[in-house]
Amino acid sequence: MRQTGLLSALIISTVVWSTEPSKVEANRAYSLSAPANVRDSPPSTFLYILGDKKGSVAKDDSVVVKEVKKINTLTGTQYWINVEQAEPGAANDKSGWVYIGKDGGESILMEERQ
Repeated sequence: MRQTGLLSALIISTVVWSTEPSKVEANRAYSLSAPANVRDSPPSTFLYILGDKKGSVAKDDSVVVKEVKKINTLTGTQYWINVEQAEPGAANDKSGWVYIGKDGGESILMEERQ
């Protein structure tokens, strides 16, 4: 019985800190709950061609969101963010576009605690 309560608390705390893609705001810092590819541009809306991969950001890396774009596809709305690494002096390969999730789902971003 105690293990079930602990598991429930873990699931609830994960949901509380996860940020829905449509609620991500520019000019805020977030950490990533999963690794992600960084691209030089979001996909084009008509042909859905992805930008070139520039690098990646690791799980728990902190990034600052500069811009949020909604991309409408045949399978639903996707959210892409233009990010830069939050740590001063970090390599530029952490700046670019990252896919964070679909409309109505959870994103790979976790709100930064202040």
